[in-house]
Amino acid sequence: MAQRERRGFERIEYGPDTAERPVFLSGGGTFEVVDCAERGLRYVSASERLPVVGSDVRGTIRFPDGPEVPVEGVVVRAGGDGVAVNFTQLWIDKEVIERERRRLRGPGDLAR
Repeated sequence: MAQRERRGFERIEYGPDTAERPVFLSGGGTFEVVDCAERGLRYVSASERLPVVGSDVRGTIRFPDGPEVPVEGVVVRAGGDGVAVNFTQLWIDKEVIERERRRLRGPGDLAR
């Protein structure tokens, strides 16, 4: 579910169960997050109209267990596998990523 990135930030990948995924609220739309890390995310868009690479993005990530995190970044990739955003100003705190990782592992799983 989570993997270590070469950039040094742990990325959490979400499975096909949409109930476990956070949502990204931006520009009046709500998008499912397919993976996220402290400094970026990838979301899927139901629209065929994707943002332009290099465009600024700002919004809020709403995690299933309650936290809402404001983020700002730039689109670095947009295609069939989703829209990838690197955060530039506001990003996800490491504590939020850790809490999300524990939530996905479930109770009783003590693995690190």
